[in-house]
Amino acid sequence: MSKTNLSTLYPLILGVLATAVYDSLGVIVSENWEFDYSLLKWGSYLIWVLVGGFTFYRTQSWFKPPLFGAAVGFFDSTVGWLISIKMHANVAISDFEMTWEILFYTITYLTFKSAFYALLGAVLTWLVIFKADKKYLQRID
Repeated sequence: MSKTNLSTLYPLILGVLATAVYDSLGVIVSENWEFDYSLLKWGSYLIWVLVGGFTFYRTQSWFKPPLFGAAVGFFDSTVGWLISIKMHANVAISDFEMTWEILFYTITYLTFKSAFYALLGAVLTWLVIFKADKKYLQRID
């Protein structure tokens, strides 16, 4: 893999690392401050939006942001969930039976949801950076 191709993976790698760190720190904080760990979902949404925006900024591709966002969401819904279980996250619902159906639904739902949020991040990046930049440059001429 060439250096150029590897550099396009930076948003994906950073998104996975940010998710792992965020989930781990979230468990610790929710345990120490005794609040529901699921309230930290907003941080995951932000990570997905940032992955999409950063991916679009680096690649100017409409295909890669949702793809990378889905990959980060898949990681969050599998490894991130495992982190929260193994570290005993402070969750409101703790006595439910995990079934394969619930696991499959959750992973699928979060993977598609993260792809959507990453696409939203790409659109916002396009509007704020690329679209606004062209309007600014037109006014200078």
